[in-house]
Amino acid sequence: MKQFFYFIRSMTNKKSLLCLIPNILTLSRILGAFLLLYYRFTIYGISIYLYCGLSDVLDGLLARRFRLATAAGSRLDSAADLIFFICAAYLIFPQLTLSWQQSIWIISLFGLRISSLLIRWQRFKVLGWPHTIANKISGLALFIFPLIWLLYPLTLNTSLLMVLISYSAGEELLIAILSKNSALDVKSIFA
Repeated sequence: MKQFFYFIRSMTNKKSLLCLIPNILTLSRILGAFLLLYYRFTIYGISIYLYCGLSDVLDGLLARRFRLATAAGSRLDSAADLIFFICAAYLIFPQLTLSWQQSIWIISLFGLRISSLLIRWQRFKVLGWPHTIANKISGLALFIFPLIWLLYPLTLNTSLLMVLISYSAGEELLIAILSKNSALDVKSIFA
């Protein structure tokens, strides 16, 4: 019982609470993703969508800035990204008019991402995608895409986004195959 109270007391000091902020932001993104399914394209849904994007930037920024980054936090971030992407895609993809070639391309990209995840699991027993620069850029583009698409629903926007994500997915797969360790904080295949 004494250890329990020590644990509670230790969690209430400022440094311990500071350590939790990045993970709380990440967990709030998971909650936001599910709320997005309920609120859809209302003003609340768009606000939640924007909050999820902001929390994605802030959790990693705070973790790195204050040296609070952990392997568990990195994996939680990857899981939150995946859940947010699935929820957002569930809402957005039915609204898009895609050619059959683009549909096959998107399915292939999912295949590349899943292959990367499975190879990383097979080699290192770690789930998660590397946080490369290309992955961050394609994530930002993927986040901004629905907002741009609402204003300019052009097929060209979709194709440019898919080219960017293709590079990122290919790089992730190469990192999973060629890397010597399970680190997720990798800048690039060339770094």
